Amino acid sequence: MGGIGRCCCVCDCLPLEDLPTVTISGYTGGGWSGDCCYEQTFTPNTAQSWSKSCSDMIYESGVTEQCITEHYRSLASDYPGFVARPLDVGNGCEDLPDGYCCPEGFEKIATSTTDWTFTDNAFMAVWRKVKHIIVRISQEDVDCSGVEGETGGCKIVIRSRYVYDYQATYYRNSLSTYAQSVTMHNTTCFEANPDFQITADTPTAITCSDVPANPPASDNCLLSGTFFFDRVRYYDEMPTGSITFTNANVPGCTSSSCDYSPMNYASSVCIFSSATPIVSAFGCNLNEPCYCTDTVFASNNTVEYGPVICGGDNIFTQVTYGCFDEPCEVCATLLTDCDGVPEYECPDSSFSIDCLTYDIDPENPATCFRDGIGSGANNACACYATLIGNFIPTAPYTQTVFCNDPTNCSAECCQSLEDYCTCCYPDGICFAKYGLIYFGTIATHTRTQTCSGFQSKSVCTSAPSWTITLA
Repeated sequence: MGGIGRCCCVCDCLPLEDLPTVTISGYTGGGWSGDCCYEQTFTPNTAQSWSKSCSDMIYESGVTEQCITEHYRSLASDYPGFVARPLDVGNGCEDLPDGYCCPEGFEKIATSTTDWTFTDNAFMAVWRKVKHIIVRISQEDVDCSGVEGETGGCKIVIRSRYVYDYQATYYRNSLSTYAQSVTMHNTTCFEANPDFQITADTPTAITCSDVPANPPASDNCLLSGTFFFDRVRYYDEMPTGSITFTNANVPGCTSSSCDYSPMNYASSVCIFSSATPIVSAFGCNLNEPCYCTDTVFASNNTVEYGPVICGGDNIFTQVTYGCFDEPCEVCATLLTDCDGVPEYECPDSSFSIDCLTYDIDPENPATCFRDGIGSGANNACACYATLIGNFIPTAPYTQTVFCNDPTNCSAECCQSLEDYCTCCYPDGICFAKYGLIYFGTIATHTRTQTCSGFQSKSVCTSAPSWTITLA
């Protein structure tokens, strides 16, 4: 259409028969669809492999603990336990000699040093692969006002979209290493108990290299979706041959009659991990360990706890049958006084759990726990006793000299009672210098903690370049 002194141009739709044949190497097209704004989807001829990448750490935290415990053994009381009854005592207990029930004192037999290291962190893994490539061809009125080197008008507009599938999930490490050594101070009568001294292989943390090449078939935290990159090129006439789309092919000119929404002309796309902790009813839980989130332990600090006596549950409360009938209640009272040792509890802790170990329960993130060491119903002090299966060793040492033969009565480890019941034991009696009571005293307990805080991290994919061929 024309007119005197002016020109008016109409940008008509391309007829379907004027569309070129488009091919992409390695892909098969599905045929044109649409009206004026024609579109064709090209799918890969072969199954695509996943490409894997991992984020930086979403959180990093750790605790180191060291507990040094002194272990004591009681010295035998004035009267050994096998004495049938106290001498010179009538029908009551009022005349019991001093020291009959309580030990004569305690000797430090061993020192144990226990070291723990807890490491907790998490990262996100992302897998992506090409899903398809979309090609769109139209003829449109293009406005290039202010775009240097470009002229507007009725143009052939070729758009292409490169589409990825992606999946993502989280990998978490909650590792503990521990070791214990025993230094014996009395090697004449005792030796280290090998069941008490524990070591553990250093666990291996999961890193990105350990993440499988393909995403898991199922996972409580598994995310999936698509993302894409759009590129556009303008031509005065329908081109032929190869056309490559790069980061430079983003719109400067505007054309709206065949726009697709939304469009993504970015040079990269990033998948972000959660910006806040996840506590999901579906079992996806992602949070720092509770020692980083609980108000008692949340700060990065080093704490030293002073000496604490522990192991009271392991002191044998003996009731000596020194009277003719019932056990002597006075003796029982004395023994109770002697073993009145407080249980060790975590300073400033409201957790009714082991005093040294904290972890997050994935099913209940508000609960702290740590399996494997230092806990048990009969001992509240992890510094002192160590759990191995269901066996809690009684002490970090065992007695090697037994005083059961008066002819082999070691002066270092045994005591002799030469004038005891000479008619029955003409050579006297040999009995242990050490009693059955033992306990531990925490000399030092140091706890150092660091927590990075929960942070959103990302895995980014750079835009590819791709080529189509028109004929």
